[in-house]
Amino acid sequence: MCRKPVIAILLILAMLMGITGCGSSKTSDQTNREAETSAANLSDKDVSSDVSEENVEDYSDAQEFSYEVKDKNRRGIESVEVKLLSDITFEIDAYENVWSDSVPGIVGLAVDVYWWPEDYYESPNSRQWKDPDNILLIINYEEDKLLGVPEENLLLLYSVDDAFVCSEVAGAKLDVDKNQVTAEIGCQSGNYLLVDAYQWYKSQGMDASKYAYELPDEIKALSAWEKEHDTGSIMELMDREWMDDNAPIFHVSTPEQLASVVYYVNTTDRKLSSSCEVYLEADIDLEGYDWMPMGWISGKNGDVHDFCGLIDGQGHTINGLKLDCGHEDCGFVGYSKDLTMKNITFTNAQVSGFDTVGICVGQFIGRGVWENVHAQGNISIGEAAKEGGLAGWITELSFINCSAEYTLDGGSKVYHYLSYQEKQADEIGPHELLTITLNDDYSVSCNILEKKDGSLSGTGSLTWVVECDGVIIYSAALSRETLETEHVLSPDRKGSYKVYIKGYVEDVYMPISNILEFTI
Repeated sequence: MCRKPVIAILLILAMLMGITGCGSSKTSDQTNREAETSAANLSDKDVSSDVSEENVEDYSDAQEFSYEVKDKNRRGIESVEVKLLSDITFEIDAYENVWSDSVPGIVGLAVDVYWWPEDYYESPNSRQWKDPDNILLIINYEEDKLLGVPEENLLLLYSVDDAFVCSEVAGAKLDVDKNQVTAEIGCQSGNYLLVDAYQWYKSQGMDASKYAYELPDEIKALSAWEKEHDTGSIMELMDREWMDDNAPIFHVSTPEQLASVVYYVNTTDRKLSSSCEVYLEADIDLEGYDWMPMGWISGKNGDVHDFCGLIDGQGHTINGLKLDCGHEDCGFVGYSKDLTMKNITFTNAQVSGFDTVGICVGQFIGRGVWENVHAQGNISIGEAAKEGGLAGWITELSFINCSAEYTLDGGSKVYHYLSYQEKQADEIGPHELLTITLNDDYSVSCNILEKKDGSLSGTGSLTWVVECDGVIIYSAALSRETLETEHVLSPDRKGSYKVYIKGYVEDVYMPISNILEFTI
């Protein structure tokens, strides 16, 4: 997942405040060296040691901030709270650091917490602000989602940057009754994260025997998908026996059978079964269930568990699809490189994801054809997300007799874009930098409309595209050096053709030439 530019800016701000905001003139290198030294000199101590009550300040009048963790893939951490004592007003914010998987024994993920004076951007003098008197950090965890890690093993660490050289937060207090880890952190912004003390101390070459434990059998048996993802209602609905008896060709009539397909796609070794087929034999109502996408990419090791194959609704409808992913690749199918979908309708869908979000598929990489696919519902997305009524991000996917009708983030405006690419191309508007001409022998001539240098700058790679009856039948890279030569199409079938050149413009591939339309 790529970091959004605004987040990078905020991280830099956070690091600057972490370095200068404590009345210190330390450089970032000095701070990192101290973090390395602290990590190297960790002592084998009781992680549940209490902060002495006489040293804990009264936070009844503190400035308060609460952050609910959005990425539901990450198990264990529910929310982070900050209580800040100061006689000036501070803005407080946080975001989830998805680069924290490299930390041994991490529970959930790191949350970067940072703050700045309310008038920071209004007054140059505000950069010499008075430090907060103190800050109380509270991390709330979900005991039943720790995947076998004893809560007594929870250890609070701190890191100043994405290198994740971590040091232990002194004086952290574990409250197993409230499911909280708290610590007074002075005025040090940065990444805060919980880890399993057993795995962490072992990774540091220290004696971790006092924290050793055996994972319960039910945790050992969990698939990688169950360990990384919130599985919603899938596990309580799925029927393993029915799945084993029918895979890889499924004829589905009930939510239980459809949940079994989701489990099969997300947990089966795709090397053993490269594809599956799904046929709806009846309308299916998913109202009241928390559904999950089938097809995903591991955030821990990058392993791809994509949906590969066919979904044929046979004229049936799936109603009430509810997906609250909290991550990218969110849709009935999350991620796919080979997906044919046809003759299916989705009604009253509620799909929420961080990026690449669509009712039918979150992200599709490859070439395919969908026919008679229709979707209606609401899509909720993160900032600057890529969303479409049927599909979020696609490469070469052709739609025949398909439609979408959706609202965005619960609003009243109705959109009809089938994909993010279609939406973005419409918002950008015509972008004809090239003109192409069809000759009598079905060769195509191309000329640059604007001869000055840079006329094609910002368009990325160029591609010839040939569609026949709405289906992409040919695409090939085109070099700028050969733009003004003739290209022979040699069409070998009858039908209605569209020919154009597309380029990469403002994060989507779209036509950058006129579109030739003809019938053979």
